[in-house]
Amino acid sequence: MKILELINGSMRIEELNALLFIGIALFGGTIGGRLFQKIRIPQVVGYILIGLALGESGMGFLSSVTLDRFQAINYFALGLISFSLGGELKFATLKKNGRQFTYILFLEALGAFFLVSLAVFWPLRLLFSDSVALAVSLLLGSIAAATAAAGTTDVLSEYRARGIVTSTLLGIIALDDILALFLFTILAGVAAPLLGFGGENLLASMMFPLYETFGAVALGLLSGFALIWLLKKYTEEEKIFVFAMGAILLVLGASIFLDVDMLMTAMIMGAVLVNKAPRKSKIVFNLIERFSTPIYVLFFVFVGASLKFASLSPLILLMIGIFILARFTGKTLGVRLGGRLSGAPNKLRKYLPYCLLSQSGVAVGLAIVAAQRFPGAVGETILIMVTTSTFILQLLGPTLIKYAVDKADEAGKNISEEVLKEQLKLAELLSPEDAFVRDATPISEVIHRFAETSFSELCVLDKNDRLIGVISFDNLKTVLVSSELNHFLLAVDIMSPLPVLASPELSLREAEKRMRKTGVEYIAAVDGEGRFRGIAEQRGIDSFARKRYLAMQET
Repeated sequence: MKILELINGSMRIEELNALLFIGIALFGGTIGGRLFQKIRIPQVVGYILIGLALGESGMGFLSSVTLDRFQAINYFALGLISFSLGGELKFATLKKNGRQFTYILFLEALGAFFLVSLAVFWPLRLLFSDSVALAVSLLLGSIAAATAAAGTTDVLSEYRARGIVTSTLLGIIALDDILALFLFTILAGVAAPLLGFGGENLLASMMFPLYETFGAVALGLLSGFALIWLLKKYTEEEKIFVFAMGAILLVLGASIFLDVDMLMTAMIMGAVLVNKAPRKSKIVFNLIERFSTPIYVLFFVFVGASLKFASLSPLILLMIGIFILARFTGKTLGVRLGGRLSGAPNKLRKYLPYCLLSQSGVAVGLAIVAAQRFPGAVGETILIMVTTSTFILQLLGPTLIKYAVDKADEAGKNISEEVLKEQLKLAELLSPEDAFVRDATPISEVIHRFAETSFSELCVLDKNDRLIGVISFDNLKTVLVSSELNHFLLAVDIMSPLPVLASPELSLREAEKRMRKTGVEYIAAVDGEGRFRGIAEQRGIDSFARKRYLAMQET
């Protein structure tokens, strides 16, 4: 039996079928991601750690030989990431955000690039020759420009942040990954001859980066417009999805065949689609987002499996620390310089840098590309530095984002009226003065009180201020029409039992739920001893929450 052969060593792990490897990687990665999500650590970290456990640094289940069999999945995942990034490159957004945003975006990305490249170059000289150290430092610098979009938006959503720091941050994280990709594409071409991958012809080595970049742009433009032309003919989501996925795979394969940059091509195609066919692009990107999760899980599990932590020498650890510090410093200086040049508020210049520390899956993806393009010590060094720093920064980043939005006074500001109702209490709305009558009040006075109040119901209190019933306007009309002795009646005679009571500390949202459950439009509040504290109607709750919401939007 094959199980016995595997146990006694006569069958190697590499001989197992591909579906089994994919199933274990996908299942294990999903469990790892879910566990890390529960402790508020980005799922990508869980995927990578599960991969690490399955790889040669762990159980050895996913060896380098096995991983080579799944290189196509890595390419596919990187293509999907790049295509989705292109979908964020909306020219309307750039115009809308204006000069302030543009200055900060470019300077924070370039600040990280220059400072990281400069800082890691010197220790890299202890490992490599000057030319190789220069190439590796440039690649690391370009990767440093990227920021974690998904993890950042999760934190902002959790703390319901809204304000100038938040809005600027959301624009930056959508676009600085694109800048990182541009920088990496150009500098990978520059680095190739420095690393000995450019061939013997010097002129060809110098021209190849231009061919690789401009060829990718041309292919991306052509494929983008071709995809739009095809999608215009269909409205069914199934066909749109098939054509979109087919186009992405075709473009990735063509890029590899033509030796142009695969990531740049996919990104340009996504950018063309989102700018020239915005309505159709929403459908395409939503469908791809729903489909792509298993591909991303496999990709990051394979990334983790490819890591060799035996490579983490003291010098590498030192360079990782330098990389993190230089990246944060570069982004901080870029934000503050860009903010000063564009006249941005001091709050933005002061707190935005703390929100840019997290490093993204895009950074890991670019490191994977570097490792595949420049195999050996160079690729392994880039991959281990970027993945380890990403792990560290994904732990530190959310805490610093929370600190920044708290200090900028933007936490809890981005809420809807429905969420606001969960926070507001009945006690803030109640005004008991004109909402009750005594049990011995004659019906004529009850009528007079209804004429004075805005409420459609009046609560009936006894002499100890305890709530004993309610009179509705409709109930009063019925009594007046049907009774010939109404001038002898008192409030206690015509009141109805209360269908629902509440504590003043009950939230407006919960009060609404109780009213819906009992089929009434009002709720009365009493304290612990049954004393009346006020009445709230549905229309009053809606009006109160609306006023509070509008007041928050103005601040």
